Parts: sequence; C-alpha cells; structure tokens
Amino acid sequence: PSREALSGRERTLGLNHSNTLTSANNLAMLLKTMGRPDEAEPIMWRVQLGREATLGPSHASTLTSLNNLAMLLESMGKQDQAEPLLRRALATSETTAGPQNQSTLTFLSNLGMLLQALGRQSEAEPMLRRALEVSKTTLGPSHPSSLTFCNNLATLLQAMGRLQDAEVLIREAVDGRSKTLGQQHPSTLTSVNNLAALLEEMGREDEAEPMYRETYDTSKVALGATHPCTLTAINNLAMLLQKQEDRREEAEKLLKLAVDGYGRTLGPTHPDTLTALRNLKELLEAMGKTEEANELANLLEDSAALQAPSCAMM
Repeated sequence: PSREALSGRERTLGLNHSNTLTSANNLAMLLKTMGRPDEAEPIMWRVQLGREATLGPSHASTLTSLNNLAMLLESMGKQDQAEPLLRRALATSETTAGPQNQSTLTFLSNLGMLLQALGRQSEAEPMLRRALEVSKTTLGPSHPSSLTFCNNLATLLQAMGRLQDAEVLIREAVDGRSKTLGQQHPSTLTSVNNLAALLEEMGREDEAEPMYRETYDTSKVALGATHPCTLTAINNLAMLLQKQEDRREEAEKLLKLAVDGYGRTLGPTHPDTLTALRNLKELLEAMGKTEEANELANLLEDSAALQAPSCAMM
C-alpha cells in the first residue's frame, strides 16, 4: 500500500510535491522498521533533497528529514555521515526556532546519543544534560520529551559505569511514564525493561527478574504476543535465566518464542530476529545440544550477507 500510494502521488502530483514526499518518507520509515535500511536510505535521501529544494534548508520539515536520515545512517553504522547531518539540523534549528524549541532539543539529544555510540562520552554528556534540563524547564518534568531525554542520559551514564546515577534517572522515567502514559504504554514498558537490565548489570538479579516478567506479562496482554516490547522482554528474561544452569530449559522455551515471534512479524533476516537466533544458538551450545545449535549456525551463516546492525537488545 505504501508503494502504491507513492506511485500514485508521483503520477498525479509530481516527484517533489509535499504529499508525494510525505508518502516517500512513510515508505522509508516502514522499510527501516522492517529491517531493510538499504532500501530506506535512497528514499530518505530523496525526501531530504526534495524538501530542501522546495521548502528551503531551514524549514521544519527539512530539518526533520535531516534528523530522520541521520538516525537511519547511524543504525547502519554510518556514523561519519550521520554526525554532520545532525550538527547541521541542530545549528539551523537553534538559529531559526531557538535553543529551547522542542525540535532543537530532540536534535541535541540525538547528537548526544550518536556521540555516545562513537565513544565520545565526554562530549555527549553535556548535550544530553542540557536537553533534559531545558526540557524540564520549558515543557515540564513529566512531558514525554523530558522523559525520553531522561532515559537517554541514563543510558549514557550506564555505559560510563555510573550505575547508581543511571538508576535514579531510569526510575524517574519509569515513574513519569507510568503516570502520564499508563503502565501498559510501550514507552513505559521499555523503561521498566531498561531498569531491569540496569539492575541485572548491578548484580541485583532478584529485583530484575520480576520486572522482566512484569514487562512480558503486561506487554503480552496489552500489546500482543508478537509486539516488539513483548519479544524484547522475552529475550531479556531468557538471557537472565540462562545464567542459572537449572533454569536453562525455561530460557530455551522463551528464546524459541522470541525467535518465532520476530521471524513472523519482522521476517527471518531482520536484525532482531538474528540476535534472538544467535542467543538461542549459544544457549543450545551451553546445554550440549550440538545438533540443534549447528542447524541454527547454518541459518545464521545463510543470513549473514543480509544482516543489518541490531537494535538494542541484551
């Protein structure tokens, strides 16, 4: 349907009409979600260049396209291309919309996350802190953007080994999202899952396990058994359980559910499917189930040429 909508608008409205570019953007975002970034990239470049030509380099839609393109490139491991695009979007937005504008803060936070991915944590931290502090002041501490920036800063602090500071922020995000979005919202469930992962890293597995289970149970009922939140919770719970030899049978069942769910919803070559498949293979090897593990290894080899960078998952 997305390709049909795009083709129809190209014929009737022209290649650079705003509605045509919106359809192209929607198709690109869909392809990205489906784990097909190589197909999404040229479409996103087209949207960016089209909006810049028709709307101007400072238009809000042009800057949003720059941000979206940069985020796609980052997910593909092309950080060297993504950074100048994000810096351009940020600088232009600061000039035209102001340093306290919500889009400006989003670009700032995204740049901070990109720098974190590049290992430039000392540059990333002040950006993420500024985005959070300004958002809290202008939008309020419970605004969805503030809670997203809170989560982003917590992720950086966790990566830097400042786990107690990260815990304070993640709990703030969990509490804020629970109150404003509800306990069954995907963003809330993601924050709970992030908190569980942090607690596991801190060695507090007795606290982490019930959170993983809560996320899994809630997400399965509210969002469905194959929703990404549900499947991520299944995967992470399984990875916790597999550390205990007497609980590996349960871990195996959960990982098989995750592999099946990702495969049916995202396809057999999606990065999240392959991550779950790899986790299952390694578990089967640890359990001495060599034949099954070898079968999965062959599947992974067949998919290697198509594999894209994986989403964040333990």
